Amino acid sequence: MASQIESPLAHLTDEQIEAIGEEFDNLHAEVFGDLGDRDAAYIHGIIGLQRRLALLGRVLLAGADFRPVWLAGTATLGMAKILEN
Repeated sequence: MASQIESPLAHLTDEQIEAIGEEFDNLHAEVFGDLGDRDAAYIHGIIGLQRRLALLGRVLLAGADFRPVWLAGTATLGMAKILEN
């Protein structure tokens, strides 16, 4: 029979758990309150780069009669997929 693992929060009181929750809520509000135009511009730039890489990768693969071109197209599409995720 498998033994149950005790919760790491089991030794904390309800007040301590509430205090930790408040700290997390404050941290969340601080981080999201700091997001702004600079962050939006960065995200839009990454999305644009990803789309250009995907297009370039497809163009390279379409004309991939030469193995290094196929490899470059595959790598470019791979980088685009990494940025997309």
